[in-house]
Amino acid sequence: MSSKFGSLNRCRLYMKVIHLSNITLADGKLILPDSKLGNRESLRQSKLDWPTQEKPPPAAWQLWCNALGHFEHNNRLLVPLGDWIHPSHQLWDWFKDAAELFHQKGIEQWEKYQLTPISAHPTRTSVIQYSDSSEPIPYDNVPTSLLPATIK
Repeated sequence: MSSKFGSLNRCRLYMKVIHLSNITLADGKLILPDSKLGNRESLRQSKLDWPTQEKPPPAAWQLWCNALGHFEHNNRLLVPLGDWIHPSHQLWDWFKDAAELFHQKGIEQWEKYQLTPISAHPTRTSVIQYSDSSEPIPYDNVPTSLLPATIK
């Protein structure tokens, strides 16, 4: 039994995961499909120092995927995650508010895009469309109420 826990922990360390939210969409409704396969999210980097962990073998990823399956039904979390209550150890590049999408390109470099709702309930979906064109925005004009966004 302990070898299973060791395999799961090696997968967790490789993925740099502390909380389930570290491998879900920003809205907390779905586990990122790539994270089930052992592919790290390229748009999120951790600001923590992690031990070096080589990518575990396929059998460990099968165990990892099976373990994550206990949180899901039809690829949706059984209990969606709630509101963000603490800043993440992950560094996010994309953020949104009700009408706009923001991309942080550097410490003080931001771009703003207009959102285009694709359903009657845009807050209930993790899929959004945004304009192809962006405008640079000064750091001082970035809203403070932004929430992280998952962009693919």
